[in-house]
Amino acid sequence: MSISKISVWCLSGLALAAAPALVRADLDKEEKEKKEAEAAKTGLDKDGHEELHDRLIEEGEKTLEEINKLLEQVQQDLGSQQTGEATQKKQQAVVERLEKLIKELDKG
Repeated sequence: MSISKISVWCLSGLALAAAPALVRADLDKEEKEKKEAEAAKTGLDKDGHEELHDRLIEEGEKTLEEINKLLEQVQQDLGSQQTGEATQKKQQAVVERLEKLIKELDKG
């Protein structure tokens, strides 16, 4: 066997041995790029994302308290058989606030 054939054979063996590592590196790179693209899409890093969650929780709790007060008023109105426009506006306000809260939580 000539030296050039042995060299080609050795290089081929090295390439085959290194192939799984190269594939893994490509997969890792793709995963990293995917995560970076997702972070860029939201415009937040990990700390910023956690801050957003904390803010959403705080605002959500406040909003739920306000919604609860409105629901209690609606309950009182309905218990007093007041089903007019004022009660209906309160009911609509509850629905709108719940929808807004759900959308905000969806973003987080």
